[in-house]
Amino acid sequence: MQVSSIARAVSTPEGKALLEIAGRPLFQLNSVSAAIWAKLAEGRSTQQIIRQIAAQFNVSVERVTNDVNGFVETLRQNDLAKDDVRTLDYHVDLIWKKGIAARCDWRIPDEFPQGLGYASVLEPLGHSVPPFLLDDLISDPGIYRDIRDGDLVWVRFSWLKSFVKQVLPLVKARFILVTADCPLGAPLPIMGEALEILEYPNVLHWYAQDCNGPGFMGRMSPLPLGIDFHTISEQPMWGEGISSPQEQEQMLLS
Repeated sequence: MQVSSIARAVSTPEGKALLEIAGRPLFQLNSVSAAIWAKLAEGRSTQQIIRQIAAQFNVSVERVTNDVNGFVETLRQNDLAKDDVRTLDYHVDLIWKKGIAARCDWRIPDEFPQGLGYASVLEPLGHSVPPFLLDDLISDPGIYRDIRDGDLVWVRFSWLKSFVKQVLPLVKARFILVTADCPLGAPLPIMGEALEILEYPNVLHWYAQDCNGPGFMGRMSPLPLGIDFHTISEQPMWGEGISSPQEQEQMLLS
């Protein structure tokens, strides 16, 4: 189970627990839901959580199962949690927008961790488009000091402001920036960030999905949108059942 990176439980001065989204209160947590959230954030499975909560509060497994499933469903409805589904074999010949990310040297966020296939990362709820982009989504920006000359660095559009603040000042190598995974283009909706990015001479070129300023400052070019092979590789959608990227490609080519 994956939970949102921008949600966290906090205590109020009155001693109550709240679930916050980027500093904004979402809803109050009772003692059981606070314990469930803490264990979800630690990466525990729902079955592990049910056993541990039943023992911690000395209540029946049946009751805890209902509480855990109900709380997780509330999180899902608010785009704060999703099943961690992995697509191990994701290689296709047609252009796939996530496949472009897979071919890059670095990805922010990384939906293709080494040897683990593809698994989507939740969007930051309510902060996926300007002017609501967040600047602190990257948990360990120091690792990007290892970017090398000529590397391709893919950044999800909703994480671009965090990239500008947390990563770009650390990178000394000359690299190529790739941005995608958003219905908005660049640079117009994010002109402030775009100017800041291209003020760095080590950003050799910027390839952007839905580029609405090709040739901007002499260093921007459009990136193909590509086909969405990923959505129904994780869940049924649009009247279609779950199928792998290869199965979808075969259907398109048949």
